[in-house]
Amino acid sequence: MESELITTAKDPADIPIISSSLKFAWDTTWQRFFSLLAVMLVVTGVPMAITFRMDDWLRVVIVQVYGSFLLGGMWLMFISVAEGSRFRFQTLFSRPLQFWKFIVVNILNYVIVIAGLILLVVPGVMWAVQFGVVQQVLADENVGPIEAFKRSSQLTKGHRMKLFVWFLACLAIIFVASLVAGIAAAPFSLMAKTFDVDFKDAIKITVTLMMMPLMAFFYLAWSHVYFQLHEASEARTTREAQPTQHTDEQP
Repeated sequence: MESELITTAKDPADIPIISSSLKFAWDTTWQRFFSLLAVMLVVTGVPMAITFRMDDWLRVVIVQVYGSFLLGGMWLMFISVAEGSRFRFQTLFSRPLQFWKFIVVNILNYVIVIAGLILLVVPGVMWAVQFGVVQQVLADENVGPIEAFKRSSQLTKGHRMKLFVWFLACLAIIFVASLVAGIAAAPFSLMAKTFDVDFKDAIKITVTLMMMPLMAFFYLAWSHVYFQLHEASEARTTREAQPTQHTDEQP
């Protein structure tokens, strides 16, 4: 249904990035709740358990490296679902050799956005939008880091204001969900005394577990955004090529 909505659009600029992606993610999250929760447990739960007692800087390094081995497969899995394919859990482990590309891309993305924020804030925000689908490109098209940035810039061109609004909508949802999760986690954190766990750590664990379905929701939504951008790019390329083909056919 979603693909029909996109592919039949008269103008690629008219793709409904916000409404359709959030609706798709909402429906799919409820349909595949336990499967998606299992994915999030593997992606975020395992490194959290491994690094629970480690220093913050070491935890960040391990989580980033660990996640880099799974990001390619995770994005490929979510993009496939956004395209209408079946959910396949094994896809999560299909791109481990791309780990170095994701490490490079994450570092470059961080440097670019921070540099933009230091300059005038606005460039940092716009660059974050411009390169917002670089990870999806890396997983889906299996290109190098630099080419992934160029491709992300190409895909988001003409849609960046909509993507900016999409980011704001996501931030609002995350803010509300974080407040709700924090309040709901308080009673569960009382079990910390039983297991001899620090109160703050108990809150962190509980909130993280409660936020996992929301994380899956946003991965799905962002994958659907990428799918729409990719479809719009192909439609634009086809439309631009038609006059050239017509001219070549004339004697």
